Amino acid sequence: MSCKLGGFIHTRHNEVRDLTPSLLKEVCVDVSTEPGLQPLGARRLKYRTANRSDDTRLDVSARSF
Repeated sequence: MSCKLGGFIHTRHNEVRDLTPSLLKEVCVDVSTEPGLQPLGARRLKYRTANRSDDTRLDVSARSF
């Protein structure tokens, strides 16, 4: 898809986040949108850019993929 004014049309993050679980529900069980992650505690991560806050969330979670 290309915009007639130039550049590309892009899909917003929330639209993709909502479309993905709706498709996954057809083939997976226990699909959820934006579930919270377990707290890290004292664990260290390899990269400094990793999100370490306690309210960190995934976009989509699915079991039996």
